[in-house]
Amino acid sequence: MKKTLLFISIVAFLSSCAPKMYPIKGHYPEVTVIKSSKPVDSVWSKIIDLFATRGIPIRVIDKSSGLISSDRASLKGKYSFENKDGKIEYKDAWVVLNYYQSHNALNDLQPNTITAEWNVRIKPDGTGSTINVNLVNIIAELHTPAVNAGYLSKPAVDIVYDARSTGVFEQIIADIVK
Repeated sequence: MKKTLLFISIVAFLSSCAPKMYPIKGHYPEVTVIKSSKPVDSVWSKIIDLFATRGIPIRVIDKSSGLISSDRASLKGKYSFENKDGKIEYKDAWVVLNYYQSHNALNDLQPNTITAEWNVRIKPDGTGSTINVNLVNIIAELHTPAVNAGYLSKPAVDIVYDARSTGVFEQIIADIVK
């Protein structure tokens, strides 16, 4: 009986230290298709300029196939969480992350790494251009080491967030190619 009670107490203590995860509730597009009345050359130039001015490094640039792919880029400062009700907290965020609640504070579990790559494909469509945009290989993680310093003890935290594009960056592209 004592062993069972001790086991239940230990499990309850350890589970109370684990962060509570709230899944993403909103619907976010995986690929955004943008139509423009402008010719491919004009759209191409505007998107290259956008990547350059936003500090997004380009890895692949193949005009013959209409492909622009970015290198892995940091999205620090460009992300937001959904709250527990599924509403995004920062409306201008490029990426939304699922929310984790620590056992001792709200919103203290911020990722220390958040990166992704952009793929943009530009094709002529008779009257203008069609642009397919998607954010791929999103990595949003929090890793903190365990702390054991006398009376202060804190377990290691390893969280991999669910992350999705909000469509804000895609809307920036849509606005510049109008």
